[in-house]
Amino acid sequence: MSSYPLIANVAQYIEKDRSEGDGVGGWTAANGTILAVDIENEGLYWAQSTEIKDDYGLHWHVVVVEAVTCEVGYYVITPRQGHDSSDSSRSVKVCQSCPSGAECAGGKYLPYPKEGYWIDVDMVDYTTTSSSSSSSIDAFSCSWNTCLGFKKRAKQYNSNSNNENENINNYETILKKCFTNNIESNSSFCQIDELLCSKGSAGPMCGSCLSHYRYSSITATCVSCSKRVWLDGVIFGILLLFISFFVYNFRHGHVDISEKYQSIFGERINISFIGILYHIDNGALKVLWCTFQIVQSISFSVSITFPNPHGEILKLLSFLELDFMGIPCYDGDYLNDVIISSFFLFIGGFIVWLIYILRVLFRGVEFGFHSRDMRILYAQHCKASLLLIFVIIPPIISKQFKALDCQSISPNESYLRVDTSIECNSSRYKTFVVLDGLFITIYLCVAFSYIALLYKERKKINPPGAPTMKTALQIREQDESVRPIQFLFNDYKPKYWYFETVDLYRRILFVSVLPLLSQRTSTKAYIGAFMSLCSSMFFRELMPYKIDMTNYIAVVAQYVILTDFMAAIVLDARSFHSLGVTKLTFGSILLVINLIVVIMAIYVGYLQHSRYETSLIDKNNSIFKVENAEFFSPYKFRFILTQMKQGDVDSGCELCYYYTSLKQASEIMKMNLIPASLDAQGIIVSLNGPMDIG
Repeated sequence: MSSYPLIANVAQYIEKDRSEGDGVGGWTAANGTILAVDIENEGLYWAQSTEIKDDYGLHWHVVVVEAVTCEVGYYVITPRQGHDSSDSSRSVKVCQSCPSGAECAGGKYLPYPKEGYWIDVDMVDYTTTSSSSSSSIDAFSCSWNTCLGFKKRAKQYNSNSNNENENINNYETILKKCFTNNIESNSSFCQIDELLCSKGSAGPMCGSCLSHYRYSSITATCVSCSKRVWLDGVIFGILLLFISFFVYNFRHGHVDISEKYQSIFGERINISFIGILYHIDNGALKVLWCTFQIVQSISFSVSITFPNPHGEILKLLSFLELDFMGIPCYDGDYLNDVIISSFFLFIGGFIVWLIYILRVLFRGVEFGFHSRDMRILYAQHCKASLLLIFVIIPPIISKQFKALDCQSISPNESYLRVDTSIECNSSRYKTFVVLDGLFITIYLCVAFSYIALLYKERKKINPPGAPTMKTALQIREQDESVRPIQFLFNDYKPKYWYFETVDLYRRILFVSVLPLLSQRTSTKAYIGAFMSLCSSMFFRELMPYKIDMTNYIAVVAQYVILTDFMAAIVLDARSFHSLGVTKLTFGSILLVINLIVVIMAIYVGYLQHSRYETSLIDKNNSIFKVENAEFFSPYKFRFILTQMKQGDVDSGCELCYYYTSLKQASEIMKMNLIPASLDAQGIIVSLNGPMDIG
C-alpha cells in the first residue's frame, strides 16, 4: 500500500472515531496527540493529526503516519484503537518484552515459541488491549515432547533440501506470514499444528495425538500405531518377568554346574550381584518404588522438563505410572482411557481369585483338602491382592485426577492438560467429571481397606504384653492367622502397624492431588517442596521400619524428592545459569542425587548377602551328624524342620526326609529308587543313606 491510501485510512479512522463520540482521537483531539492506530491488513502505526487554521477561517488537518516497530526481544501489541500515548491513566506498552518461553525477532513480528513451548498464533486478539485488560501473549509449557518450537519446525519444511539459503528463506517467509497481526489473511498457509507440533501431534500445547497415532510414555511423543503398538508394555512385561525369574532362581548368588561341564566352568559360577539384589530388604524395595513413583510424577505435576540425563531416566521410569496398561490405538481419547483403566484393579483382583479357586480345586483333587495347605494358598493370594492394590492404586488415581486438570489459554477456552483434544467446557466433559468423581471415591475407599484390615488385627500385629520389640516380632511371625495380611505390616515396627496406609495416601497426595493445587509451576513446586520437607521430618521422627538401614534409606529418599522439587523451582526461574552450570551438568547432578537411594539399597543387599555367605562357610566347616531313620515320627519330623528353619541344620545336605502322598510314594517305591516304607500317617521317604550324610 502506498503512503496516500494509508494516510487516507488513518484519516478515515480518526473521522469515524470522532463520529462515534467515544472521546478518544477524532478531529477534536487533533492537537498533535500521537495515537496508536491498527490499520487492517497493514499493522500498527503511530498517527498524529494537527489542526491548522488560516486567516480566512479554513481548517487544515495535517496527518503524519509512521509504522510501529520494536527492537529484538520485544513484540508489537495493539492498544485499544486510538489510544492516547500521553494519557498516563490508560498507559500501555506498545512494544512488550518477549514472554518467557518465546523468542521475538522485533519489528512488527509477534513472538514465536521456543522448543518445549506453544503459542496460539491464531489468536491475535490477545495482542489487543482494552480499557479493562492488559495485553500479553503467553507461551505455554508443553507436557509432552511434541512442541518443537518454531525454528526447529521451520527447518523441517525444507528437510529434503541441502541448500541452507532455502531454509533461511523458508524461515523468513513463515515468520512474515504467520507471526504478524495479519495472520488471518494467511490462515490457509499458517496451520498451527504444522508450524509448531511434531508429527502425529496436534491441538493446544500439541497435547493430543492424531488418528492412527498413540502417545508413548517412553518418548513422550505420538508414535504411529502401525509401529510398536503394544511394544512398550510387552517389552516391560517380558523384562520384568525375566528379571524376577532370574533373581529368584539364582537368589543365592551362584549356579551349580553339572559334572559334565565342571572341567570348563568349575563346580559353580558365582553371580554375587543377583544374590545382592535378592537380599535387599523388602522394606527398602518399597521405599525405592514409592520414591521413584513420586519423582517420576514431578515433571508433569509442576509442568517442568528436567534436563538430561536425569530427564531421560525419568522417561524410562514412566512404567511406574502403568501407562503401558492403556489401550494404545483404539478409537477413543483420554476420557475413555480413564474409564477403561479404572476397571484394571477389579479385573486384576478377579484373575487373582479365579486362579486361587482353580488351585484349590486342583490341589484338593490331587493331594486332598488339608486345612494347612488351604491356609497357605489363601495367604498367598491375599498377598497378591494387597500387592496389586499397592502397585495399581496410586497411578490409576493419578490418571483419574489428571482428567480433572484443565489449562486455560483464554477466558473462554480451557483444555485438558493431558489431552488437549478435550474441551473442559463441553457438556461431554462435564458429564464425565461426575463419573470420574465416582471412580476416585471407589479407589480411595479400596485404599482405605488397608487400615480396615490392619485395625482388625492390630493386637496380633502389635502384641500388648510383649516386653520388647524383638519379642513382639517373634510372636506375630508365629501367628498364622495374620499371614494373609503380612504384606501390610511385615516391614514395620509393631507399634506402626498402620503405616502402610499412611504411606499409600502420601503417594496419592504427591502424584494425584499436587497437580491440581495451582496453575502456576512455581507455586506447585513450592508446595511439593514443603510436602517433601514435612515427609522427611515425619520419617525421621518415627523411623517406622524394623530394620534401621531401611529407615535411613527412607529419610534420604524424602530429601531426594525435596531436591527434585527445588530443582524444578530453579528451572522455572531459569536461574541455574547463575549457579555457573550448564543444563547437562545440572541434569547430571540431579541424576547422581537420585541414585543415592539406589546405591544405599544395594549396599544393604550386599551386607545381607555377605552375612549369608559367611553363614554358609561356617556351616560347611562344621560336622553335623543327623540320625538316619526310615520311620520319623511326625513330632520328630517337625522338630527337624524347625531346627533347619532356625539355621541349626544346613538345608543343603543334612535333612533328607519328607512326607508325600501315597500315590506319589507308591510310584517311587515301584521304581525302587529310594528306600521308603508305609506308615499309619503316610509314607516316609529317606533320600540318603547313613554313609551319605557328612
